[in-house]
Amino acid sequence: MTKSKTTQSTAVAVQTAEEQAYLASLDTNRPKAEYTGPAKLVINTLSKDADGNKRTIGSWHIANTDIYYDGVAKFRPIRHANKLIRYKENSAKEWELVGQSVYFDNFMGDIPDSTGGMALGRKFGRKYSDEEKAATRDNAETYLDIFGFVSFDGGEDHPVLYRVRGTKLMKFLDAFKAVPKGTRYSQYSYDLETFQPDGKQYWDVSIAPDMSQVLPIMPILEYDAAVLEYIKSSNEEVMTSYKRNSGNKFGDTMAENMKNVTPEYTDVTDDEMPF
Repeated sequence: MTKSKTTQSTAVAVQTAEEQAYLASLDTNRPKAEYTGPAKLVINTLSKDADGNKRTIGSWHIANTDIYYDGVAKFRPIRHANKLIRYKENSAKEWELVGQSVYFDNFMGDIPDSTGGMALGRKFGRKYSDEEKAATRDNAETYLDIFGFVSFDGGEDHPVLYRVRGTKLMKFLDAFKAVPKGTRYSQYSYDLETFQPDGKQYWDVSIAPDMSQVLPIMPILEYDAAVLEYIKSSNEEVMTSYKRNSGNKFGDTMAENMKNVTPEYTDVTDDEMPF
């Protein structure tokens, strides 16, 4: 059989200046492949997804995907960090971001925030009295961002960020402390199960360390490196805002945002906030 030959045209395409500019823009405007962070692991609060499919309220959901799971999730945390965040509720009953801090581990150090202040006005450390600390508690919530892998029913491991606050935050930290001496919390999986406390409208989570096996460290190193880069990038964004706004006093930059930020349902507990 005679092989066919592929011929290439030698004709030269004549492009207008507008066409040339457009083609050049395809290269300069093309988004760069950057790691923007893992998808968030959340508790589903809607009875239907964006396509109208019925979903179980209280089930696990990986945000911006069609992954839902109603059961015990197997979660392997690899790194966690604190962040202070302040939201306000607008007239449409939607939550807007007022400001956030850099990621941090030590409450006693400097914690720059995006408003140009420190720790969104929160006071920590021995130099402040309990009364002074309590007076600033409503300025911002402490969140624990836990980066790790989640799997459902023995399936695929999904890299996720699970953000917790209030009693859930303390549950996780207590679970981490329960691991045997000489090992790290990232060497174990944790069983996470959602439940609804009696008489409450919010969903809570039970956390149980699975100590049946010690997991190897090597498989998580690549993802951990990506997480560190994400934390660094996030902190740089906050610091850019901090430097831009630091010419103003904290009270001046926050005064408007601090007005009427408490939801009308004042009897809401710490775990019932919608974020």
